[in-house]
Parts: sequence; structure tokens; C-alpha cells
Amino acid sequence: MRKTIYFALAGAIALASVVACNKEGTDNPNYNKETNEVLTSFVFNVATANTPQTKMTSANTQATSSDGFRGIQDARLLSFLRSSSLADGSHIHDVTTANKQYALGHVMSPSDATTDQSKSHRVIELALPNETNTLMFYGKAPKTGENADFAQGKINYLADVTNANATDLSHYDFELNRIVDVNSSGYNDKFRQYGDLILAALNFITSAELNNENVTFESVNYPTTLKWTEFVTISDAGAITPATKDPSDGSPMCSIGEILGESLATLATINLGEVRAGSGPAISRTMGDLLVVMNNIHAYTPNTLYEAKAKALADKIKSRIESCFEGTAPTLTWKVVSDVVTATSYAGNTSDIIRIGSTGSALDEYPMIAFNLPAGCSQVTVTTTKSTDTDGRVTTPGTITWSYLANVQVFSANSTTSCYSVYYPAEICYWGNSPIRVTNENVIESEYPQGVANWDADASWTSKNWVKNAHVVSTTRSVAMQYNINYGTALLKSNVGYSAAVLQDNNHAIQVAKNPALSASDEPNAEITVTASTFKLKGILVGGVATKVGWNFLPVSGSTFAQCIYDKAIASDAIPASGQGADNYTLVWDNWNEAKRGQKQNDVYICLEFENNSGKDFWGQHNIIRNGGIFYIIGKLDPDAGRSTTDRSEGVTWPTDGLQCLPPHKTDGTTLKERRVFIQDFMTTANFKIGATSLQSAYSTVPDLRSTQISLGLSVDLKWETGLVFNNVVLGQ
Repeated sequence: MRKTIYFALAGAIALASVVACNKEGTDNPNYNKETNEVLTSFVFNVATANTPQTKMTSANTQATSSDGFRGIQDARLLSFLRSSSLADGSHIHDVTTANKQYALGHVMSPSDATTDQSKSHRVIELALPNETNTLMFYGKAPKTGENADFAQGKINYLADVTNANATDLSHYDFELNRIVDVNSSGYNDKFRQYGDLILAALNFITSAELNNENVTFESVNYPTTLKWTEFVTISDAGAITPATKDPSDGSPMCSIGEILGESLATLATINLGEVRAGSGPAISRTMGDLLVVMNNIHAYTPNTLYEAKAKALADKIKSRIESCFEGTAPTLTWKVVSDVVTATSYAGNTSDIIRIGSTGSALDEYPMIAFNLPAGCSQVTVTTTKSTDTDGRVTTPGTITWSYLANVQVFSANSTTSCYSVYYPAEICYWGNSPIRVTNENVIESEYPQGVANWDADASWTSKNWVKNAHVVSTTRSVAMQYNINYGTALLKSNVGYSAAVLQDNNHAIQVAKNPALSASDEPNAEITVTASTFKLKGILVGGVATKVGWNFLPVSGSTFAQCIYDKAIASDAIPASGQGADNYTLVWDNWNEAKRGQKQNDVYICLEFENNSGKDFWGQHNIIRNGGIFYIIGKLDPDAGRSTTDRSEGVTWPTDGLQCLPPHKTDGTTLKERRVFIQDFMTTANFKIGATSLQSAYSTVPDLRSTQISLGLSVDLKWETGLVFNNVVLGQ
């Protein structure tokens, strides 16, 4: 383990004889001639301290030398025999078959790891085959505590390994878990139930109408049939604009009619590039704004019959909103599921829509609490049918229908991702791949070198006639792995702060897009003065990840790097007005892309999820971010930024002793030293900055982190703990 990495584990494996007193050169009573195996003891040495905490913080990821060791469970050891292709002193660098596999189970608990390294051992008896010259070790950290899947990750660990194939490395893989599982048809029925009921409410409200209902004006009742969609014109292309003429007689539209037309057009128009948040809270916030409009109409005294009819329709819209939501406008929340079902006459399945929190409605929890997904994973769109109109007068109204996007749109229709492509973080996994030392002498536990530095130093192995780069023979009594046990997982350390005291939104650009006649001084950007409570950090999404890694913890062949990891176990959501916020730690896989061997490796997009706590609405890149709403800003981690494009090893302090087995490998089995954003057993640090214009790149939905055309809004100082540093890289400018 490199001392510059700041991982806490300093692990090693030793194999020691359990024989008491046999002179060198005599027969070893622990050698079984029939099986050609030597009975040995497996000794695991760990130097860590302190105790675990909760959340995916430093402790859960063992990120620093002061964090507690969480233990090792489901450990596997594989032995490999000397051959023409596996000489003494070698490690495994390609898929092969082991001679034997040992299922060791739980080999170390948190209490075993103390500040006293001499006590951090666990001895297990093993029978190693003669001619063994290489050992491979796998293990993972136990998961404990609340919200463990986010706090400590969730993977399928060696799920393809069976008794029949336990020695075949091609079956050794590790796979991230989807946050929302899918069925054989490619969707999650429970997830669909929530969405369908929310859509039923949206369509119920938008389709509000008077159906031969009496409207009283000047003490006379007038049977009236009138639809909200009669107040807008809908083109073949789906453009929705307020109607300008009274549909009953072609006279100029009354004032209430103008408001009804404008509100529906605003509600249902989703401009090119714009995205529309569809989470439960986002919908209730929008309906709260709409109810304010209808309440204002309700308080108006009509002066004409048509105004009276328009007011009656507004009251119908108001009633439908209030049948699905409760509270005082503009602050609304969803009613309980049964009330929404009754109001909308919804006939679909709602059996799995269950409130998880202690207050509020289940629909307020979609998709954040109900499914542990980012709010932006739910995004609505509209489909329309054309209206028939003459000179601004609607004669046959069109239709407006709401639905959820199967793939959430970000920058364009070609830049999408699915809620089923969001995964839990990885778990702490351990991996050892090493030649061995042997001796014909007995070695007791306390005589093994303690700590990484001593384990790596040849001078620590002179007292018992250890032979380096050796193999097991019948007289062997003690065996040690030459290299330390290291992490198979990579780690992202991130934090966020501000680089400006005043932030500008995107109001001017959006208003100019609506009205190109505006001058440079018209519609200035709104300003937000930064405080310690302006925004809250709610989550971190790591894009471009491969979901499955193989025996060497590199992405398997055919990986698309099209998924993302969502980490919502945030150490602290506070972002200080100056300096950086608390460090967050996210476990990921190595993102080596074999198709780019010898070339630049993948950029990685990191998306930070924020809550607007500024007290103001502001305009992001395409639409408005409400106070209290969730928004997203992206930063890019470029492994080649400021580095040589000819020397792809530059910037990383590559291991020399103890980790020559680090993959990927050259054909001769040595490490191929090509930098990338995430390297197994390394911690990558990204210090994000929200700049003066970063809000102009804010999305109100989850962006496609794979896109190379995404507008970037974060300043990133990215460095490897071993030396690669990106200073003051301002993105999106």
C-alpha cells in the first residue's frame, strides 16, 4: 500500500507452519504425500485504528489512516502452481485457472484491528499444494448500520462463482447494483405505479371542463360546455399559444380568458432544450403556482357572460387541484393516495404506492424517498393533437396529454439516460495477487514483519532464512505473500465551495431567447448573494461508469461506460460561504477503458445535486429553479488536463515495490502505467467550485453525464493523491 494514498488498510498475508519443533532438512510431518499438500497457517496482518461511523464518509470508505478498519468477510484464496507460463516470482496477469480455491469466510472483524499491530492477526490453517508459487486473495468489508447500501455501497460479489468453477478466474466478477430493479420487461412495476397516478392527476387537471353545467350571470343560469383547451391554439408541430378570440362569437378574448390561455400555454409548453421536473414535490410546487392564478380569478367579479363562463371554468380547475393537493397556495403537498384515486377516478394498480416517511403523502416521496433516486430522474413531457382555429378563434380544441420520459432528456433528444441506469456506489473490496516467500523454519505469529513498510522491505525477512520469489516444497513450513493486500475499489473524494460571493442566474439569456428585441441592458440577470445556507448539497452522481469488473477489478470486455453511480450519503449538506465544504467519499470502480489503451482515457462527468435554499427562484440553463427545488450542475474530470499527451504515465506516482501486480498489464505482465481518473487502490480528489456564472449551467433534471456537449458550470481542482494536480480549471467558459 502506498503511503501517499491515504487509505487506511495496510494489509498483508502470511502463511506460517503450525509445526512446533522440526529441524531443517527433516521430513515435514505436515506434508501429506498422498495429496501432495503442506499444512500451513494463513495469517492476515492489518494496521488500522478507530471505529466505523455512518454514511459514505471517510470512515465507511476507510479513506484516511485514522479511520477504523471495518473487517473482511467472504474471503477467498486461490493457489497457483509453478509452470512454464508461471515462473517463480510471478503474479497473475491474465485469465487462468487456479489449482485450488479456499473459501475462508469472515477472516477479520472491526474489533480485530487495533493500534497495536502485533495483535491485528488472524490465523487459519490451510493445506497448500506443493509447487504453489502464486497466491490470489479476494475479500470485502462487512456492511453494518443504517442506510448501508448507500453508506457502504452495494454490489453483486462473486455471484457467478460456484463450487464447479471456483478455480476459473473468468467467473470472478463484481457488479454494481441498480437502485431500482427491473423486471423481465425492462421496467419496475412499483416505479410505474407512482408515475401513472401522478400522470392521472396532471391529465385530470389539464382536461378540466364544464360539461353542460349552469353558469349564473345576472341571476340567469346558462347551461355551458367549455374546455380549458379552448383557450389555446395548438399547431401541427405542437406549439401551444393563447387564443386571442372568444370561441363563442369571435370577439376579442376577455381578460379571464387571456389568463386561462396564458396559464395553460405556460404550463404545457416545453421548449427545445428545456426539461420539466416530474418529481412529486416538483409537481406539487407547480400546482401551487397554478392554484394562485385560479384563486385570483375566483376573486374576480365578471362583467360579461363569457367572463362568467371563464371564471366558472377557472373554479373547476381550482377544484380539481384542491381534490389532489392540500395546503395553502403556493405551498401544496399531495393528498393521500386514496384521495387522489377517488378524485381522478383512477382505475390502475396502486397497491405498491406506500408512504415511507412519517408525514405527508407517498406521492411527495417520489422518486427520492420511495426509490432512493435523484429527484431529476422523473421528468414529464407532453404530447398534443392539433386544434382547429380561425384567426385566433378555436372552433375544435386540441388535446394535451402528460407522460413521463422513459429516458430523461438533458441537452437534446439524443442525450438521454434512464432511471434504471442509476446504481449504488461500489463496496470496499480487497485484492491480493502475489508471488511468495518460503522458509523451512517455523515462524510464530509475532515474528512476521509488522506494517506495510516492513513487509515490503527485504531486510525484514532475514532472520528466518526466507527465500523470495520461491515455491512450496515438501519441506516448506512457512509461506508469505510478498505483496500486500490492497483495495480492488477506487475512491473519489470530493467537496464543494464557492469561488464568488455573488452568483448570477440566466434570466437575461432566457428572456432574450423569448424576445430578441430586448437590449443588452434589458432583463438583467438576477443576483444571489452567497451565505452558508444558500444551497445544500444533496447528492453526487458519477457518470460514465462500467457496472461490472472482472477478476482484476478492471471493467469487463464490452463495457459501455453508460451508467452512473448515485451517492446520497453526504457527510454534510452545508456549503460554507468561504472555503470548501466537508469531504465526501464515493466508492467506484477503476474506469480503465481497454479500447483506449495507449490513448487518452475517458473523461468523467460528476454531477452535483443541490437544493435551492436561497429564498429566491432563479433561471438555470433552460428553465426556472424554484426556491426549495432541486437542481444539478456538472463538472468534468479530464485525466489529461495540463499533462503530457505522449507520456501517459505523467502525474501519477506509480508503485514500485509491493504493487507490480497493478492492472492493466503489458504482455510481459508488468503494470501498464497509463493515467486515468479512477485507479483501483487510489483516491482521486476533486475540489469543486460554484463560480459567478455556474447557475447559468444549472439543470432542473438529471443530465446525461456521457454527453461531450454538456455545458459545464463547475470549477474543478482535480488531483491524484500521488501528485496529479489540476489548478483552477474553470469549466463552461
